[in-house]
Amino acid sequence: MRKHKVYGTMDWTLKKIRKDAAMSIQPNDKYVYVLLTKFSDRASKAIRGLTRSSYTHASIGIDEKYEEFYSIVTKGFRREQFHRFSKERRLETPCRLYKIHVSDEVYEEICIILKRHEARSKHYKYSKLGVALCLLHIGHKINHRYFCSQFVAEILQSSQVISSKKSSSLFLPDDFMDIKELDLCYCGNLDGLLDLAY
Repeated sequence: MRKHKVYGTMDWTLKKIRKDAAMSIQPNDKYVYVLLTKFSDRASKAIRGLTRSSYTHASIGIDEKYEEFYSIVTKGFRREQFHRFSKERRLETPCRLYKIHVSDEVYEEICIILKRHEARSKHYKYSKLGVALCLLHIGHKINHRYFCSQFVAEILQSSQVISSKKSSSLFLPDDFMDIKELDLCYCGNLDGLLDLAY
């Protein structure tokens, strides 16, 4: 598996990012975000040990303030609100944020998909089997069962946001780094990411 260099928080200054964002975003622009994170909990450490990935979790977002993302965790579907994490946990969690410009129609489609998943959140479960099959490079489809990066990739592919032919069931978090349509707009920790919106 290809190794990716993980940049520190000092590589991207908040001042430069705010300036770039102000110049590039127009009032009617719509973006979808992919957030990669590396938590320090036991499950994340186990995943990192198995996959040798730089990041262990992937989420999708539609909020320009970066306050809410959506994903599948070991407890099922979750709307993730990182601003509710303790400052210490935000500081110790490395992340990379990617964005992609989409049309109003695609943005609305993804909003509907996420709302539909949230409304039926009890039906969606984390797929340990899916992770095992992914590590064996075996494509699969298990109804209502996902792991985080599979969930994000399936939404992006079904709405034709990304053109990758790779099965969503074979996506690991680090694989999003290689998607040409995604633009890296932040690299640091979660605390710094939330500061960008203010």
